[in-house]
Amino acid sequence: MKNRIGIWGLFGQENIGNECTLKAFLYNIRLRVENRDLFLICTEPDEAATLHGLTAPPFSTRDQQSSFRAGPRTVFSKALAFLFVKIPCELSDVWHAFQTLKKEDMVLMTGTGMLTDYNSDAFGWPYEIFKWAILARLRGSKLAFVSVGVGPLYSAWSRLFILAALRLADFRSYRDEISRERISKAGLQLGDKDLVYPDLAFSLPEELFHPVKHEPGERPLVAVGVMGYYGERAEVADGESIYWAFLNKIADLVTWLQANNFRVRIIHGDNRYDQKPRGDLRKCLESRGSPYDRQNILDEDFSTTEELVHILAAADLVISPRFHNQLLALMLGKPVISISYDPKSDSLLDGVGLGRFCQPIGTLDIPLLIEQFRELRSNFSAIEPLVLKRVHEYRKKLDEQYALILCEFEESV
Repeated sequence: MKNRIGIWGLFGQENIGNECTLKAFLYNIRLRVENRDLFLICTEPDEAATLHGLTAPPFSTRDQQSSFRAGPRTVFSKALAFLFVKIPCELSDVWHAFQTLKKEDMVLMTGTGMLTDYNSDAFGWPYEIFKWAILARLRGSKLAFVSVGVGPLYSAWSRLFILAALRLADFRSYRDEISRERISKAGLQLGDKDLVYPDLAFSLPEELFHPVKHEPGERPLVAVGVMGYYGERAEVADGESIYWAFLNKIADLVTWLQANNFRVRIIHGDNRYDQKPRGDLRKCLESRGSPYDRQNILDEDFSTTEELVHILAAADLVISPRFHNQLLALMLGKPVISISYDPKSDSLLDGVGLGRFCQPIGTLDIPLLIEQFRELRSNFSAIEPLVLKRVHEYRKKLDEQYALILCEFEESV
């Protein structure tokens, strides 16, 4: 077995979904192997190291370039930045990464929707994935992509970097068929090692998921998720109008729930990017006369997987655009309606028999959502056994994948 396991991912960024994915992976690896040096290779190493109790070497010196980028944007200044800042910083990054990796390592690119340039350009995450993949192979390390999600790849350079990295891998698996199809359409010739396994969060410890008792006579509680949605890509010209149109629709939903004697719990999935929409939704609702108090709307800070699971356990139904809000609710056997910003959510709900309870975020129809809400509340008792059966099956499939990965990389060093 390789002595050191490097876990690469978009961790430490205050995205609860990414952190619960890492938490699940670490829990399962530690169950199965002993005396292995685990370390993180991630975007925010200090935060991730503190949160997960692991060493995390610096990921990149890109932040050191930010002060130069803030200066004049003339052609001459850009040339100077490229020659005297970007190239030296990148060479330093490459050397540091090469020194970080050892022949006795296995590098695991774990979970999350990392294979995309949705919130990045080609020389952001796609390039970083390629860089660490090629350095891992140059160092003689084993390389695996484990239950990764594939999002949109808009740039030809992004496709080039991602496909090259995947072709270098000893093991590849995707968290759903949609991801596998997307990477095939992007140009990867699929083979026997292009497997599909569930999202890693389905392997979180079972003891994390337990019911929360309701007080007698307590009104039903609906968890409603928010996020900053600005259109298909964050830089679309009418992003602000799209953002406010979505928030106003969520406000319409919350207003209807209150009028029909439901309590509402506002939930989020990213502590960095969801704070603004939380605040803007509150302003929008208060302008309509909807009071923010424990009898009507709960909206309190939380930042960990455990806190989110506890909140979802107390809800009677969950409506959210955030993928891992939906996934964790399903693990609790809760009814879920997806406001889908990506087909991954449709695939998630379809897999547990709730495929008809999805709507695209861009064309969200609140009257239709209310109809879905009523139908799901009325009929979920018949669907719940299938949901819990699927969750159990997904956990078993991931057990199979952990065994396969560790068997794949078992060798003397």
